Amino acid sequence: MQTPAALFDGAIKKLTDEKGDIVISTFFEDAEALAFDGDKLIVKVQSDLVKSVIDQRFAADIADIISEIAGSRMKVEFLSDPTQYRRYERSTLPAGYAAYTFDTFIVGNSNKLAHAAAMAVANAGSLPAGAAGSAAIYNPLFIYGQSGLGKTHLLYAIMEMITSHRYDKKVVYIKGDEFTNELIDAIQQGTTPEFRDKYRGADLLLVDDIQFIAGKDRTQEEFFHTFNSLYEAGKQIVLTSDRPPKEMATLEERLTTRFEWGLITDIQPPDIETRMALVNAKAKNMGLELPPDVTEYVASNITSNIRQLEGAVKKIAATNSVMQLPITVAVAQNAIKDLFKESPGLNPTPQLILEEVASFTGVAADRITGPSKAKDISNARQVFIYLLTEMTDMSLPSIGRFLNRDHTTVLYGRDKIAEKIKTDQNTANMITDLMKNIRSR
Repeated sequence: MQTPAALFDGAIKKLTDEKGDIVISTFFEDAEALAFDGDKLIVKVQSDLVKSVIDQRFAADIADIISEIAGSRMKVEFLSDPTQYRRYERSTLPAGYAAYTFDTFIVGNSNKLAHAAAMAVANAGSLPAGAAGSAAIYNPLFIYGQSGLGKTHLLYAIMEMITSHRYDKKVVYIKGDEFTNELIDAIQQGTTPEFRDKYRGADLLLVDDIQFIAGKDRTQEEFFHTFNSLYEAGKQIVLTSDRPPKEMATLEERLTTRFEWGLITDIQPPDIETRMALVNAKAKNMGLELPPDVTEYVASNITSNIRQLEGAVKKIAATNSVMQLPITVAVAQNAIKDLFKESPGLNPTPQLILEEVASFTGVAADRITGPSKAKDISNARQVFIYLLTEMTDMSLPSIGRFLNRDHTTVLYGRDKIAEKIKTDQNTANMITDLMKNIRSR
């Protein structure tokens, strides 16, 4: 099933061969295929003048070419009026999501089930209204795995397929921490009804990194009711996380149960064959052909993160382009060495830890580092101190300088949380989830 963009691009390439590059680029450079509407392909153009010229000179030819490529008779409609094409655009979706398709997702043993489930959800959601089999399946679909393995790619691929074929469906994508931020803004601005309408009115809700709502009582309460509303209406929910629901220590039991109602599937780090396929695919997208020994070297040394594989290929491509050096294993070694310097491992910065503690506890970052001794602020500060001692190489005096406090205050805060972890399961759960959240950033 071709996407609108792919179908239109194919038609333009063939038309260019027939009419010439200059003629076609003059009128189609800014044209954008938005969606299918029944047997029509909807294309956005920049002005009434361009639309008029295209309708008179090219529309019939393009419709014939598109029908030939699609294998069935199709029409094409060019729209220049925003009031007409705006309904086909998707303001609630992340920029660039359409570049991540099922066609560009490399399938291996480590992700085969997650890919198949995502495809099933996308296929069901993209069927014409009223078609048999279009009911929600695998609901919710819950995909988990460590960062950089393709969970977000699958979410984007589901969105791309459904939005390409069903412009009438309301698709909403959000990250777990952004859901919390939007809820806080809605409460402060008195727009909670609008917030609820946005999420509970979705035909497809996709939440990336759902683990970030754990431990946040008001957020979990709101998401619980959103989930129930969508599920009862037969709407599809897709969630991703760095861990399965049962391993989110501070996730409410009622949400854990609901997340397990559908299909839970994981994505594991890819095997060597899949990694080599990924390296070659990334290189091909950049117009680069890697020697087999270079492909094998990169794939053998970056074993658990697809984004790092892509980063290595980009660095090799840049070296080849800028320095005009041949692509050898030595060049790959240089690229990977630099990449590892930029990704030093599990040593998060104090600022990242502070931001996560602030988000998790609901205490603003400047209050955690400020002078207040209010109980909730002091507790958040002590949690922050404990995490700094556990997750960074900072000494107690350097932590004190960061917080503008003396050594004994830092020592007291660390020991207070360490003791609470032994005696209070809620505190232990909170620290566990915070550490996992920070490491998944």
